[in-house]
Amino acid sequence: TGSRECVCMAIRRSKWLLKKSGLADLAERCTFDTYKATEPWQVYIRNRAEGFLEKAMSGSGRGFFIGGQTGCGKTHICTALTVSLINSGKSARYMLWTDEAARLKACVNDDQYASLMWPLKAVGVLYIDDLFKPTGASGQPTQADIRLAYELINYRYNSTNKVTIISSERTTGELCEIDEAIGGRIVEKSGQYCINIARDRAKNWRLNHADT
Repeated sequence: TGSRECVCMAIRRSKWLLKKSGLADLAERCTFDTYKATEPWQVYIRNRAEGFLEKAMSGSGRGFFIGGQTGCGKTHICTALTVSLINSGKSARYMLWTDEAARLKACVNDDQYASLMWPLKAVGVLYIDDLFKPTGASGQPTQADIRLAYELINYRYNSTNKVTIISSERTTGELCEIDEAIGGRIVEKSGQYCINIARDRAKNWRLNHADT
């Protein structure tokens, strides 16, 4: 029937966007089954993510955030969430912050800006990867970065039927120091699915498994 065709089209479109974004190969490796949960903090992350997935699939989950220690599996768990939601029939987009923010800031005064920004605002599931990743000499986001993030996050914050998944090397406390309005919206929307991983090199899976 028509409804089934719409679901299939949404899945195909989302998988095409994942492939275009470069996340497709990662999506095959980053699943809930392959997420290593041998330490209590890893078990906590997986349990929170699986709890959020259940709520999002039922239509009540709106935000998931994980920030802090680099290399601890943030991208893995967010990718697993996003792909699971795609497979359930939800449309999704992947936004690597550093790449997309640069592209959007470059055309902010052009007509093209709205056409690039709208799909990120309107999509059912948006995964923002590495929000405000430290770059440049100062490591701090510019005012243009902050304005862009606020426009996008505020739009989705005010929407009642959109899911936003965010990973960042910054904790929510650090995001609030950058811009309290952005950090506060992320915290409120994510609620119990807001995870901050304390910095500890022992939690850097990439570093500690470099030879495996």
